[in-house]
Amino acid sequence: MCIYNSRKLGSISINLSLSYSVCNLNVVPLTVYEVEDFVSKLKRGKTPGVDELSVEHIVNCHPIVIIQLTCMCNCMKRHGYVPDAFVTGVVIPVIKNTDGDSDSLDYRGITHSPVLSKLFEMCMLYDCQLSLYLLIHSVWF
Repeated sequence: MCIYNSRKLGSISINLSLSYSVCNLNVVPLTVYEVEDFVSKLKRGKTPGVDELSVEHIVNCHPIVIIQLTCMCNCMKRHGYVPDAFVTGVVIPVIKNTDGDSDSLDYRGITHSPVLSKLFEMCMLYDCQLSLYLLIHSVWF
């Protein structure tokens, strides 16, 4: 169940922060403000992924999309499930700094992943860093 708080932007009332009632789980939900911060930290000017969604789409979207992305990230954290579309990527061969380009060892692969996958990865890294920080400081005191 999502509980929303709202803020008035111009003539549009937009829900900005939400919390979950989690069934006996130690899952700290992300806030809309945190996801908004992660979106602002995404690198712009990159080519879109397999889903044809670029960073500019997420950065310039309506605030309700950020709320839905927050809800989606929290649901994935809570249920421990990542959709298959998040783990698919395109491997692009890039030539190494060698003279020859006829051997397959002269190339290295770069995986181009979807933007939403990168956003979810940032959310999970933040969550792991926060959990580790809290664990370390709870042991010291």
